Amino acid sequence: MKITERLDIVADNMWNRGNWGPDLDTVKDAKEHIEKLESILRKVFPEKSGHFFICGELGNHDSNGLPEKIEICPAYGCDWSQIYERTDKTVGGMGS
Repeated sequence: MKITERLDIVADNMWNRGNWGPDLDTVKDAKEHIEKLESILRKVFPEKSGHFFICGELGNHDSNGLPEKIEICPAYGCDWSQIYERTDKTVGGMGS
């Protein structure tokens, strides 16, 4: 059972008992923090998690240090990869 699933059970039990009080934000904050850490760990240890990862970069770098292309491996130990190419289209912020 994942830690976030355990937190869900604890949160549900607290909700059913009416024990939220001032700890509501603390429980939510802890759960969000743990979910972020789980995501980081999946990416840092792809051999354990099966998560995709960047395995190479190709071409020149732009002013932000980003390469023209990156090579993505879908899972650790896989014998093939995909190449993704920079489009120079900005998503989010002032460019969208």
